[in-house]
Amino acid sequence: MNTIKKTMGQTLKLAGLLLLLLLGGLRLASASALPTAQDDTILTAGNYHNCGLKADGSVVCW
Repeated sequence: MNTIKKTMGQTLKLAGLLLLLLLGGLRLASASALPTAQDDTILTAGNYHNCGLKADGSVVCW
């Protein structure tokens, strides 16, 4: 499933096994390290965070 959600200067695209993350806009908080590429099925973004639902049902946020 491909999911795209735009939120406050962030655009996220999830396509198959390849995850491309583009950050834009004003950053008011320091960014944490990105997780390694995995089989995420759903991706969402907030003002200062991003979260993905992995194929095994666990959640990873950064």
